[in-house]
Amino acid sequence: MTRTEHSEQAALVSYLRYRYPDLLFSSFPNGFFMPGVSSQRRAVIVNWLKAEGMTPGMPDLFIFSARVDSSGRIWHGCAVEMKREHGGRLSKKQKAVLDMLFRNGYYVVVGHGFDEVVQKISEYLSWDVAVSAAT
Repeated sequence: MTRTEHSEQAALVSYLRYRYPDLLFSSFPNGFFMPGVSSQRRAVIVNWLKAEGMTPGMPDLFIFSARVDSSGRIWHGCAVEMKREHGGRLSKKQKAVLDMLFRNGYYVVVGHGFDEVVQKISEYLSWDVAVSAAT
């Protein structure tokens, strides 16, 4: 059975909560599904969320933990875009947002399936924590 992007991401969230209980992360539910909601009501909700700042193309998850990689580069946090293990592709908006995040100092993980994403996030979280001047 092919797992959905939702089931892969839900498994990832469960894993992160178990493996890293003090890790602060959150989702950007841009691709939310509202079963039983009329298209008119959905349009109202989407416009309402856009007015509050919902931005198309945002990553699925964001990890709020700055790290320093092995070359000494400081990453302000980690943007995670999850795709199905087989066949998932980035949209043009997702590519543009992820590129902008990368250019602004955020580490970007694009992974196909749970195992690949866990490996990439684990590498990021293995790096030293970047300490800000405010601490």
